[in-house]
Amino acid sequence: MRRPTNSTWRRATMIAVTVVCLAYAPIAMTELWPYARPGAPALGEWVMGRVVSPRYVTDALVGRIEPYRHSLVPMIVHSVLGGAFMLLGPAQLLTAARRPTRLHRTLGAVFAVTVYVSMAGAGIHLARTAPKDAFSGPAFWIVLATLLVGTVLSVSFGILAPAHRGADARGRRPAARRTPGPPRRPGPAPRR
Repeated sequence: MRRPTNSTWRRATMIAVTVVCLAYAPIAMTELWPYARPGAPALGEWVMGRVVSPRYVTDALVGRIEPYRHSLVPMIVHSVLGGAFMLLGPAQLLTAARRPTRLHRTLGAVFAVTVYVSMAGAGIHLARTAPKDAFSGPAFWIVLATLLVGTVLSVSFGILAPAHRGADARGRRPAARRTPGPPRRPGPAPRR
C-alpha cells in the first residue's frame, strides 16, 4: 500500500475543512434568531430536535434565554458574521492553493474584518456575562474566552505572516542562506 504524500494530506484537509465550514455556516448564522423572535427559523435547533429530541432543544433554550437577553444584538452580530467568515474561510483557503493572488489578499482583508467584528460581539457578550451565568457555567465561559483570544491572535498572525520576510507564510522553510564571513582555514580533521 502506498503511503499518502503531503499533497494528498493537504488536499484531503482542504476538502474536509471546506465541507465542515459549508455545512456548519447556516447553523451558526441562524442559531440565535429564535432568541430575538420566537419561532424564527433556526437550522441548528431543527437538526438537534431530529437527531436528539425536541425536549432537549426546549430545555437548552430555556437555560440560555436569560444570559443572551442582555447582549442579544452583539451575539446576533457574532453569530451571523461567524457564519459569514466560515464561508469566507474556504474561499480564502482555496484561492491560496497554488499561490496567493489579488483575490486571495482581498478575501483575506474581508475575512479579517469579519472575524474582528464577530469576535467583538462575542467579547461584549463575555464582558457582560459573569462566568457563573454563562451557559454551562464558568468552565464554558473560560473556553469561550480562550477561543476568542485564539481566533483573534491566529487571524492577526495570518495578516502579519506575509510581511515577515524571514519565513515563508505557507510554512515552508526558506532556503539556507550563507552569511559572508572570513574564509575557513583548512586544519587537521577532528579526532573521533
